[in-house]
Amino acid sequence: MRPYQGQRLSLLTQHGKEQVIKPVLDQWYGSEVVHTQAFDTDTLGTFTRDVERSGTQLDAARKKARIGTALTGLKMGLASEGSFSSDPCTGMFSWNYELVCCPQCGSAGFWVRDFIRGLPCRCCGQPTALPLAKPRRVGLYGISRARRNPVAVPRLPSEALPR
Repeated sequence: MRPYQGQRLSLLTQHGKEQVIKPVLDQWYGSEVVHTQAFDTDTLGTFTRDVERSGTQLDAARKKARIGTALTGLKMGLASEGSFSSDPCTGMFSWNYELVCCPQCGSAGFWVRDFIRGLPCRCCGQPTALPLAKPRRVGLYGISRARRNPVAVPRLPSEALPR
């Protein structure tokens, strides 16, 4: 049995993300995603930084999930929160990091909890300030897992760590 099979999950978003998230969860998890846009999520922060986000990307996603459940009256909610930065290869393009609360094991609350610095530079092999691995944790079970990154292509001298 799938963990969310037959469950109704709220999704608060106003930027069309439900068009991507809902079909996947409904089909693969056997759940029903109930979309609401009854709250202006831009008041929690905008990617253009016209409205500053208070807290972390994870804090914002959690807040959206809580608001979504309150608006729909459902017990479970999920959320998505984007963050833009420069691309990890050249630093010349915008790069979207999207956080969605949907872990492989099906448990709620799976998040990156830390960064292990020292990703080796592709050119010289020396460690950089970029993340070598991102340990993740499932809050419900306390399971921890780390995903290793490949190699770094530093864009700035400040990304290189001293020997």
